[in-house]
Amino acid sequence: MTVKEKIDQLRADLHRHNYNYYVLNAPEISDKEFDDRMRELQDLEKEHPEYQDDNSPTMRVGSDLNKNFTQVAHKYPMLSLGNTYSESEVTDFYDRVKKALNEDFEICCELKYDGTSISLTYENGKLVRAVTRGDGEKGDDVTDNVKTIRTIPLVLHGDYPELFEIRGEILMPWEVFEELNREKEAREEPLFANPRNAASGTLKLQNSAIVASRKLDAYLYYLLGEELPCDGHYENLQAAAGWGFKTSEHMKKAHSLEEVFEYIRYWDTERKNLPVATDGIVLKVNSMRQQKNLGFTAKSPRWAIAYKFQAERALTRLNKVTYQVGRTGAVTPVANLDPVQLSGTIVKRASLHNADIIEGLDLHIGDMVYVEKGGEIIPKITGVDKDARSMLIGEKVKFITHCPECGSKLIRYEGEAAHYCPNETSCPPQIKGKIEHFISRKAMNIDGLGPETVDMFYRLGLIKNTADLYQLTADDIKNLDRMGEKSAENIIKGIEASKEVPFERVLFALGIRFVGETVAKKIAKSFNDIDELENANLEKLINIDEIGEKIAQSILTYFANPLNRELIERLKSTGLQLYRREEDLSGYTDKLAGQSIVISGVFTHHSRDEYKELIEKNGGKKKIDNPGIDPIANREEGEALVERIKDLPFVVTSVGKKDGREFAPRLFDLTSLQVECNKKFAYSADETLKLIQSLYEKKVATYPRVDTTFLSDDIYPKCPAILKGLRDYEVLTAPLAGTTLLKSKKVFDNSKVTDHHAIIPTGVYAQNLTDMERRVYDLIARRFIAVFYPDCKISTTTVMGEVDKIEFRVTGKQILEPGWRVVFAKDVKDPTEEKEEEDENVLPTFVKGESGPHIPDLNEKWTQPPRPYTEATLLRAMETAGKLVDNDELRDALKENGIGRPSTRAAIIETLFKRNYIRKERKNLIATPTGVELVQLIHEELLKSAELTGIWEKKLREIEKKTYDARQFLEELKQMVSEIVMSVLSDNTNRRITIQDAVAAKAEEKEKKEPKKRERKPSTPKEKKPKAEKTTNEVKTDSPGSPAPVAMAASTPSTAGEVDAFVGQPCPLCGKGTIIKGKTAYGCSEWRNGCTFRKNF
Repeated sequence: MTVKEKIDQLRADLHRHNYNYYVLNAPEISDKEFDDRMRELQDLEKEHPEYQDDNSPTMRVGSDLNKNFTQVAHKYPMLSLGNTYSESEVTDFYDRVKKALNEDFEICCELKYDGTSISLTYENGKLVRAVTRGDGEKGDDVTDNVKTIRTIPLVLHGDYPELFEIRGEILMPWEVFEELNREKEAREEPLFANPRNAASGTLKLQNSAIVASRKLDAYLYYLLGEELPCDGHYENLQAAAGWGFKTSEHMKKAHSLEEVFEYIRYWDTERKNLPVATDGIVLKVNSMRQQKNLGFTAKSPRWAIAYKFQAERALTRLNKVTYQVGRTGAVTPVANLDPVQLSGTIVKRASLHNADIIEGLDLHIGDMVYVEKGGEIIPKITGVDKDARSMLIGEKVKFITHCPECGSKLIRYEGEAAHYCPNETSCPPQIKGKIEHFISRKAMNIDGLGPETVDMFYRLGLIKNTADLYQLTADDIKNLDRMGEKSAENIIKGIEASKEVPFERVLFALGIRFVGETVAKKIAKSFNDIDELENANLEKLINIDEIGEKIAQSILTYFANPLNRELIERLKSTGLQLYRREEDLSGYTDKLAGQSIVISGVFTHHSRDEYKELIEKNGGKKKIDNPGIDPIANREEGEALVERIKDLPFVVTSVGKKDGREFAPRLFDLTSLQVECNKKFAYSADETLKLIQSLYEKKVATYPRVDTTFLSDDIYPKCPAILKGLRDYEVLTAPLAGTTLLKSKKVFDNSKVTDHHAIIPTGVYAQNLTDMERRVYDLIARRFIAVFYPDCKISTTTVMGEVDKIEFRVTGKQILEPGWRVVFAKDVKDPTEEKEEEDENVLPTFVKGESGPHIPDLNEKWTQPPRPYTEATLLRAMETAGKLVDNDELRDALKENGIGRPSTRAAIIETLFKRNYIRKERKNLIATPTGVELVQLIHEELLKSAELTGIWEKKLREIEKKTYDARQFLEELKQMVSEIVMSVLSDNTNRRITIQDAVAAKAEEKEKKEPKKRERKPSTPKEKKPKAEKTTNEVKTDSPGSPAPVAMAASTPSTAGEVDAFVGQPCPLCGKGTIIKGKTAYGCSEWRNGCTFRKNF
């Protein structure tokens, strides 16, 4: 036997014995015999290096060589699984698959091993590459480390495909994990949190000899390739086991939902006897053909789901609660506990998540609490042993009201559980968190920088935001602690290298709320550069696949902040890839531009997702398939369809429901009251202010000039008496009498109230009110009553129907229990009133299977320009510095930078009317030529911007906190004023402003309308009314020395007599209408809308 043959024989023997020992647990030789053969092979390979083989068993002992991992693209994306925690959710998954496939199918049930994912590639029976999951599209090449894991075969045996990929989980057995932590504890090193973290950390070590010593294990669970042996996933894994892979012996095929549940229930208890960590069950459609047809969502396959086991729990003592601030400003309470053993690890801290959890648990310092591990990883408190409380129990835990880091008042967004620190530009953990996110591997991937380095740079004032990183030099940092010249150069090189990071990752790195990796990729494919994204509107954003209104609104809010826009400009100037490069655009065509393509049926060669990608890459749009009809291309086709189906029965084929709750509308602050009165009654802001002021003076309503929608806790005991005083509303208050009134945090919150609380009734009987006052009082009273009623229970319903095999769908809301809505039941919308955007889509009750006649209609839609402001929308925009925001909590956060205050906004709008800068057409506010020309005359964009006061307010708050120099602020103001003066003085253009006073403008409009009235009854004698003269003045800027243009008052129009001059002037009471002449007295043209002005002749 030659040396080469001897080496090959030893390698084959050792591979076989490795498999027998580690995979089959059936060793055929002793450990000593195995080690003797291994040493013999090592000696032969050392003497004959010409026979070296990377897949030799001797390579498993590892190497002391260090090397950086390289990133490798996955041939098939490694997506995560959707999680479920209840049997009902498993049922939903099963039903979805059943409906989508419409044929028999099997479910392969497997244990969900809790380790780190790995993808192994084999060519000609040899392991050629091992790659981690990474971001799902590419991962780290850890081949050398994986070769040290004895349960992973380096060479296969049997009849295997020439090229394939197999995926699985790298694990650290409990026994090895506990031994490793004992060693680390003895060396006083930080312990691993759990086996999964230990396995993941081990796999990323640069020294493969250490990896080999950690005794990692592996289970393989999914086979991919072009020439797999079977269509069945289960059958493929059985074949893989025959090639030498360690697969789970506990897999089982289920043919019904009940068999799936039997498997879950068995392993829910039996899993505790396994040598490795598991955290659930994975359910997969067994047929590979069916998997392909089901396809994928953006994040996970539709053909698989993970069922997570319920967590274990233990009892321990709560010592104190501390608070952490994340990069988004989210404040998380953390319970500090007596150490307790749980799921194989020591737990000392647990998350309390949010204020509602704390309140619901009724926590006190010193309580004995139950601790669980969510998914057997994250500890959390789930209950309190109240029987264990003694007389020495500590104080009740109350959630903090101000940021523990910067002292800012915390806010809570509507519909969210977390509290947030809004001070995103000055709160240290948020600033550092954003920078840490920016430099992370999945974002800008800047080598050499980590949390400790970022913290040091921030404390020393070297960086205050991400753009500051690109101003650093090696000289700035080389003399810092633990920072040599080489380290400094590496950091600067890493920062420079980050300028090549593609657009999608830069978007992710910005840290826009809700914009994760997947969403960032979708956005990057839809916009050519950051400027295009910055200027996008809500409609354009929500038309992007997978992006809903919540994400779109978050993007708009991010770019509405001038500080964020300034940061983007700085990042652009550094050379970051804030645009799509030409290579990113390669492969994209416009061959299908303007085409909507229907995808329907079952496909052999490609999945629906693959077809969708091809369509979108060539400029087309995938259309939701409707198997009954072709896409409607024009009105004629639509009318033909309506004619075809109008006499055929409509059948409801499915009714999908998702239950939810709606909270009562917030109480009124002044601005929201003005908005509501403008919407409902067309009252101007000034009119509403006068009416609510009158109600306050009559002692039937509380102080009106307020900027909060909350009540303080001391008002709660007074509420029963106030309700009792609402005598005209006894039908609504009777159900509340004698009961304990609801006390919601959405109504009573001391932290949201300063000098005055929200506007509510006082309880004094409201009498002798005018009609207009009665309307305003009714709004306030009903809002107040409603907050004590139960929540409205709703169902978000999707109804599918069919006519002649043509599908129709509608999504809307069904009211299950009206709750607080009964308080507003009498409200009926005026049919002539313009439809508001926020009108609700409330559906009647539908039942699956019902059928009957229907009235089909063809709805042809056209794109519309932005709507003009009404007083209501203008008030909202003024409140939030020019940004229309629907979210109440976000609006609260932006109020500090608004235009004016609640008590001054009405006066600002009235001033615009009086100076004739704006006029009213029905409810819409239209800029006059005077207003337009005046704005165009101002060159300085910032002076016209609603954000100017916001910038000043921010700097004034920083001055107050002593983080900004007041002298510098004054110098900036002086410089700005000087630049404006010089700009005006140097303006030699011949620009003009047309100035027309409000009275003349209204008289001119009246003049245009009156001839039509006279034409109808030409024979009726009428008193001749003198026409107001149209008075127009012009102001020129002819020379550099001309003063800045100003609006000049027009001359008083000439009149024939004092009495008739009164006609056409603004109403002195409501300010909205004009004076008209009746038979015996003058009145207001707005008398139909409630104005009571009257003056006898």
